[in-house]
Amino acid sequence: MSSYAKDLVVQPVPPAIEPIALSLLWHGRLSQHPANTWMRFIIFDICAEISSGFQDRIKHGF
Repeated sequence: MSSYAKDLVVQPVPPAIEPIALSLLWHGRLSQHPANTWMRFIIFDICAEISSGFQDRIKHGF
């Protein structure tokens, strides 16, 4: 057993977590750059997928 494991304490998760707003910032010169556009869509899709999965877990109580 790791020396850190003995100090590990499991705590209950708070019942409700307030949503947070996230923002992406980049220089205006790059706003139409194909790589920058691709990256923004990837980040958006990942966040949407995570949010959807989180909402499903809330509905099912786990």
